Amino acid sequence: MMNKSLSWTPTVIIPLLLLALYTPWSSQVDLAVSHWFYQGESFDTSRYFSWIYHYAIFPAWIAVGLALLGWIASYFLPHWKTLRRGSLYLILVLSLGSGLIVHAILKDHWGRPRPKQIIEFGGEQTFRPYYEPRFSHSNEPSKSFPCGHATVGFLFF
Repeated sequence: MMNKSLSWTPTVIIPLLLLALYTPWSSQVDLAVSHWFYQGESFDTSRYFSWIYHYAIFPAWIAVGLALLGWIASYFLPHWKTLRRGSLYLILVLSLGSGLIVHAILKDHWGRPRPKQIIEFGGEQTFRPYYEPRFSHSNEPSKSFPCGHATVGFLFF
């Protein structure tokens, strides 16, 4: 039987090990994937990608809105008390994770240019890997890392 204090080790060590193994190639992978969406002189701006960019946030807002209603209702409806912990989890993941940590702290200060802002894709800034922050402001906002849409998607895991 595994010691309970060590039972979390594989869930922490394995992802950290995979991240460490991926990091040396991440820049090449990042640029290669960005090229998939680059259409000659600009990035794909089809209605499909535009729709995803602008409206994919709504399922998260609906889920958190329902979680907030469920959390409040759990104090008035005794049979909803079992929803309290899960509802609070969803509210905190979006507000603290995506809201505070990602958007207010990291995204505004990391200084990583978006693909459309780098020289390889017609921009004026130099490509920067995610692991090389630039904590200074530029003329054009560099808010590529971390990705807000991806962090909101984490809500559904």
